[in-house]
Amino acid sequence: MKTTNKYSLISIIVASYNYANFIKETLNSILNQTYNNYEVIIIDDGSIDNSLEIIKEYTDKYENFYLYQHENGQNKGLAETVKLGISKAKGKYIAFLESDDYWDVNYLKEKVDFITKHKDCKLLTNDIQTFGSSSMDKYINNIQKYFRKNSKRKNHYKALKRYNACLPTFSSVMIDREVVSSLDFNSVIPEWLDWWLWRQYAIKYPIYWIDKKLTYWRVHSDSYDSRSKGKFEDKRKKLVKNSNKLLMRKYPFEYM
Repeated sequence: MKTTNKYSLISIIVASYNYANFIKETLNSILNQTYNNYEVIIIDDGSIDNSLEIIKEYTDKYENFYLYQHENGQNKGLAETVKLGISKAKGKYIAFLESDDYWDVNYLKEKVDFITKHKDCKLLTNDIQTFGSSSMDKYINNIQKYFRKNSKRKNHYKALKRYNACLPTFSSVMIDREVVSSLDFNSVIPEWLDWWLWRQYAIKYPIYWIDKKLTYWRVHSDSYDSRSKGKFEDKRKKLVKNSNKLLMRKYPFEYM
């Protein structure tokens, strides 16, 4: 285990499902971080490839790497997997890293430096570099333009209504553990769990952004999001409609 420093413990949650071809790159990018006071909580959601074998190489070698599974090795989906990870976390902040993505070596350092200076920060995201396919490049560029134009704005709830104009991947998010634990995880579009969560978050709390490409987002045909069936606009309307009902009930003052 690496020696820790004086700053906060960060809990890193890696949700794993059948990404044996990618997960080594993911976990190595954590090991290479210049900030080293972290724990890695890997939740395997019933993988049937050799993901578990690879993960155990890391948990056997590094005492701050932990592996958890659902009862009897079941596959329970992303929501239950993330919830299990959060329940095991000890840090004040949780950083998510999907098991087909990876981070820049300074990802954690940049974020810890930021939250140390901004005491009211409960969620921090960053610019993203896509790879594997260029199909999401325009989307990411639009997000970059949005944040640069609205850098002084803290409330980004409206930007999450029409389309997810802020937080396209879990792998760019660091969030206060108590705040994320309070959110509703029953997304009407299971593959869009993150969008469902961030709409709840953004109605009440600010979103901060670092203008640096600290996350490398792998875009490929076998991603979890690509398994979501149906037309994008139909799914978007369904998610917004149902999340509005939730928000109206849970945060009536903020919603109005």
